Amino acid sequence: AEALRQGTVRGIRLCVTTIIPSVFPFMILSSLILHYSVAESLGFLSGVFRTMYRISEGGFCAFLCGSLCGFPLGAKCAAEAYEAKRITKEECERLIAFCSNASPAFVIAGVGAMRKSIYDGIILYLLMLLCSVTVGIFLSRKKAPSMGGAIMIQKSLSFTKCVENAGLQTLF
Repeated sequence: AEALRQGTVRGIRLCVTTIIPSVFPFMILSSLILHYSVAESLGFLSGVFRTMYRISEGGFCAFLCGSLCGFPLGAKCAAEAYEAKRITKEECERLIAFCSNASPAFVIAGVGAMRKSIYDGIILYLLMLLCSVTVGIFLSRKKAPSMGGAIMIQKSLSFTKCVENAGLQTLF
């Protein structure tokens, strides 16, 4: 019983001092990327994404959020892109398979702190990202990417609302 209590206290302490502080900023970032269509503004990179993965440029946001902000935000962005008709159902299914990654903050700071080596965290994150890119390439089809639907931009979302959403998503 004492070992269970100590383990629980250590887990909660790690979560409060390392995990939540390292994930929270990325929750805000992903909300801003999604709602201000930052990914689509990176024309060249979204074009490379479209060619490499055979997924409409509307899916680039999900890949970007999944790579920079971690799960579940990559999958959430993919689902929202599908609901907004920016990608097809088939593109969404493939995208979810390779855009749900751990965030660099979690892997580098969290796992690195547990292993007492930031270097180990960086190597682990880069390997995870390489695996994700490779899976995405293997899942791509010969079929030409669709153009998706109209890009819907919600400019009315305030920074305060992004922080509020990130806080709620971090806690739940």
